[in-house]
Amino acid sequence: MRPRLLDLFCGAGGAAMGYHRAGFEVVGVDIKPQPHYPFEFHQADAMTYPLDGFDVIHASPPCQGYSALAAMHPDLCDQVVARSVVVEGSFSSSRALPRRRATPGAA
Repeated sequence: MRPRLLDLFCGAGGAAMGYHRAGFEVVGVDIKPQPHYPFEFHQADAMTYPLDGFDVIHASPPCQGYSALAAMHPDLCDQVVARSVVVEGSFSSSRALPRRRATPGAA
């Protein structure tokens, strides 16, 4: 029996495919429709979705540093990025990650 993984803020399922290949049964949740999500999908608010019945929970909320809001309030985005914790392997470190700022007027 495969362990069940809940993929919150799943988007199109990029991370889900890796988890599936690693042996997990993946269930995705996103507030926006994801018609091409490759596994079981539920359109719902990830912040209120029930967590019962899963062995692992993965959450990848949208990166606000890449949003249109970043162009309007770069000072707030700098504070968020400076406090980011990146987990790689068995250690974590606080570091600023490179990000792209939204260009005003760009579509």
